[in-house]
Amino acid sequence: MQRSEFKCLHEPYGNPFYYNLSERISRRHTDEEIKRDHRDKMDITYGQITRRIITPTADGKQIFSKDMAQYIVNDKGEVIILNDDLEKMHHVFLIRSPKLACPSYYRCCVGDAINETNFSHYDPAEAGYHELRVRFDHIRRHGINGSNAVLVIDAETLTANPEETLKHV
Repeated sequence: MQRSEFKCLHEPYGNPFYYNLSERISRRHTDEEIKRDHRDKMDITYGQITRRIITPTADGKQIFSKDMAQYIVNDKGEVIILNDDLEKMHHVFLIRSPKLACPSYYRCCVGDAINETNFSHYDPAEAGYHELRVRFDHIRRHGINGSNAVLVIDAETLTANPEETLKHV
């Protein structure tokens, strides 16, 4: 479902998470692989992505960014985006049963899918359930966006009834 009043970004924090040699959290790719295969992404920083998300567009569209929680939670379990910047975003948590999400993610890491994803193996740590909880708790604990009413959407509910579910966003 697309809405014309939004500019949609698909996992923009994935670039610094995987490919920025000085900021990356993931160790999925070696430095050599990044320099050889992802040179175009290795200079993209968390700060650049954050500014892109929080800066109004010239045409007045709102930014909608779908991202993975683990992309902004470091190895110490800390959210790495400043609270002042998080406050400029509205946070909706999309949850999906591990019974559905993990096999789906696994399929991205095998067979022909690896040509698109560049994932050579399945890493259960990248499922992101722990980081999703860390991010959710961080938003609530710091009162970001008056977070007593943080919106959590179940993926199965969204799939079954998208228009009704998105009325709450």
